[in-house]
Amino acid sequence: MENSPLASEIFLIASCISIACILAMAVSLAKKKDERRAYIIMKASASTLYVAAALFLLDSVLAGFKLGIGFTSFSALTMICMIYAVAFAFFKRKYGD
Repeated sequence: MENSPLASEIFLIASCISIACILAMAVSLAKKKDERRAYIIMKASASTLYVAAALFLLDSVLAGFKLGIGFTSFSALTMICMIYAVAFAFFKRKYGD
């Protein structure tokens, strides 16, 4: 089965968005921190950890029933970065920065 041009374009766009999220996360963590920014990063990181752990636990349980998604390392990193981006934006808006 050959890949359609649309599937290739969707994959390319999704890869670019994933790389942009990863870079944005790295930049946000590398900026100079004051107390408020450190608190925002701590809250976003903690909530990302909770959500990612819950998703991995859910995948493990579903894998026991042969229904698991089976995350690859890139998809897991992308998922974590997207969760972090949403959490960081939420806490940045909530606490201001």
